[in-house]
Amino acid sequence: MPNLDAPARLVFWPECQGEQGGDFDTLRQALAAAAQRPTETPWIVTLSGKILRPREIQEMIRTLERD
Repeated sequence: MPNLDAPARLVFWPECQGEQGGDFDTLRQALAAAAQRPTETPWIVTLSGKILRPREIQEMIRTLERD
């Protein structure tokens, strides 16, 4: 799992309603923001350059919700 405390960029693609996403101080914050918009398709780029795909993001959100 990527570092949850490192900065990350959240983007909703290809179609987005309203804001496009944005930069977050932590991956944990970006995941929380993605969870607030379940009907949109989130992509996250981590500080290390790893691209988290929508399915990975959903799995990470579920894991964090269980903890």
